[in-house]
Amino acid sequence: ESPMISTWSWPVAPSPGALVPCLLLRPRGKTTGAITIALHPEGKEACLKEPAAQAMLRQGRALCLADLRHTGETKWDHPDSKEHLPPFRAELWLGRTMIGQWVKDILAIRAALAGRGHGRGGIELLAFGEPALAVLAAAALAENFDAVSVEKLPATYVTHQTPPAQRYSIYVPGILQWGDVTLIAALANCPVRVRSLANHSNKILSRPEHLAWLREARKMAGRPGRRV
Repeated sequence: ESPMISTWSWPVAPSPGALVPCLLLRPRGKTTGAITIALHPEGKEACLKEPAAQAMLRQGRALCLADLRHTGETKWDHPDSKEHLPPFRAELWLGRTMIGQWVKDILAIRAALAGRGHGRGGIELLAFGEPALAVLAAAALAENFDAVSVEKLPATYVTHQTPPAQRYSIYVPGILQWGDVTLIAALANCPVRVRSLANHSNKILSRPEHLAWLREARKMAGRPGRRV
């Protein structure tokens, strides 16, 4: 017997002409009443395969899987779509960024869940890879998320001599004139758990590098050990 049941499958419309497919999975038996919105650059199916997502279900948390724009079911059928280059370029032509559109998607998903009475035990965010930047930005702009967990979070926008391996979806023109990823994390309005960090070549940072990143983020937040 499956340890979970699908209780709700629906599209969220964060803006005219944009649809974000969502699937709500609720564990059988006793649940915590909490929901985790889980996101992956390859979409819902890839997200559900992640050990962290499976752990949420085992803990009795409902899981809302979603295909952010240009991922999963909404992915462009184009040879370069794996790198998110065509949609990234199209968003720039329209004066927008993919990260910005993803934040709109995330806030719309949360509003849809809350509007239907879901997540009374809290709504958290879980993201892997590039969408991890979007959930940090969403948590910085909104005050109604209970916690954020990220894996393979791009650690910095600074590149070092070699071409970056991350998808084009992460880029924001002029971002380093404002700050870096540590500042985005520091501005979150809820606790942030950084499970792993990836450098510009998509290699996981060592423990000393990880701890140094956390120290920088905590220093910026002015809340040592409390948030990030």
